Amino acid sequence: MLKKGAFKGKCDFMKMHASPPLLSDRTQEIAVIVGELNMQSSDLYKKRIMADAFYSHENYTNNGEELINDISLVHLSTSIEYNERVQPIRLPASDIGSLDGDKVVMSGWGRTSTHGDTSPVLRFVESIAIPNKICQLAYLAFGKIRDSNLCVSGWFMKGTCLGDSGGPLAIIEDDGKPTLVGIISFVLKYSCNLSFPPVFTRVSSFVPWILTAIEDMKRGRNAKSRAVRLLL
Repeated sequence: MLKKGAFKGKCDFMKMHASPPLLSDRTQEIAVIVGELNMQSSDLYKKRIMADAFYSHENYTNNGEELINDISLVHLSTSIEYNERVQPIRLPASDIGSLDGDKVVMSGWGRTSTHGDTSPVLRFVESIAIPNKICQLAYLAFGKIRDSNLCVSGWFMKGTCLGDSGGPLAIIEDDGKPTLVGIISFVLKYSCNLSFPPVFTRVSSFVPWILTAIEDMKRGRNAKSRAVRLLL
C-alpha cells in the first residue's frame, strides 16, 4: 500500500487481494511488487517479494451472476522494509458504518477508458461512497449488491476500470491516516465511460475472517516449519 510518510522499519506482511486468479497450491508463482509507481521505469524503491502462503475465502463464489466473498490473503516469504513510499494501511473497525457520502480514494494501473490501454503509472481518483440501495438500481439487470459490498459513485467517469481489480479503496480518517475500506471487486465490462458505480468488497464485513485467516496461516506455516525441522 502506498502512502507518503517518514516511518521506517520492517514487518511480516499480509496483503489483501480480490480472490481470483490466485490458487493456494501455486504460491511459488505468486509475487507482490512493493514501492512501484511507474511500471516502465526502474526504481530503487521497487522490490519483488514471493509469496509462501495464500488463503482464499472458503465461500468465494463466482457463478457468472454473483461475485461473493471476493477476498483473499497473501503471506510474503520475507518482511517488507517500510520507507517514505512503502507504508502499511490499517484495517477498519467492524462497526465503521456504511460510509455513505464519505470521500474515498481509489488507485490502480487499470485502463483509463473502456477500450483504452492500461496505465503504466499508478493513478489515483477521489469520489464518494454511495448507498447500496442506489448502487443496486444501477445493477438491477446484472446481479445483487450485498451488504458485504461497498459502492462508489462513478459520476463524471471517475472510477475503476478493467485491470484495477484487487486494488485498494481508502478513506482518510480524522487523525490524517488512511484506512482500507474496500478492495476493487468488479465493474461492468464496457462501462468505464458510462459512469457506472464500481463495486468493492467491503473490508469491514470481513475483519473477523481476516484475523482468523491470519492466525490459521501462521499456524500452518509454523506446522510446516516444525515438519521440516523433524525431517532434518
